[in-house]
Amino acid sequence: SLAYDGAKLTKSNIEKELRTIELIAHRKEIQSMDLEIQLPALEDELKWTSFIDMGVVDLEGNAYYTDGSTAKLGDRDYIKQALAGDSSISDIIDSKIIEDKVLMFATPIKSEGKVVGALIGRRHGNALSHIIDNTGFGNRGYGYMINRQGIIVAHPKGEMVLNQFNPLKEAEKDENLKSLASFVERVLNERRGVGKYTYE
Repeated sequence: SLAYDGAKLTKSNIEKELRTIELIAHRKEIQSMDLEIQLPALEDELKWTSFIDMGVVDLEGNAYYTDGSTAKLGDRDYIKQALAGDSSISDIIDSKIIEDKVLMFATPIKSEGKVVGALIGRRHGNALSHIIDNTGFGNRGYGYMINRQGIIVAHPKGEMVLNQFNPLKEAEKDENLKSLASFVERVLNERRGVGKYTYE
């Protein structure tokens, strides 16, 4: 029951972040695709959001952030999705701008019904961990999150997220992780249920 409620809370938080950048993308200043107008408008918006930074991506995949940095992001799946017309979220990834793990949010910028670019928001790689901080059971229980590949994307021990700990891969090198790996495999296959494993 707690895991189910934690999943709903996480989904709700992620959807709230997506709605935030979708609302900002509807501003006329952002739809203008004129960086001299867009970036000051984004700086104002940034103050009331939970994003570390925001930026605009043109149709060639060039990103321009409010802090003045730029990056070529056309090869990133979340950007491809946004430029194709759908809001998206990345996995925990290495930032091309800051030397850290980040979680990226992206949404299309549309003008007269056509996609003219994408609006992106960057959050720290531990953003999901903060959402699940209170999802544990009792004094010692805790919640954590894995992605489709079994990589831990939210955990009370932040280093597990930043090191992209994957029990499935690690169990190939460490026999002690077989129990955890088989549990993770079961979660990925069954999606919902109860199981046991031994870890540390």
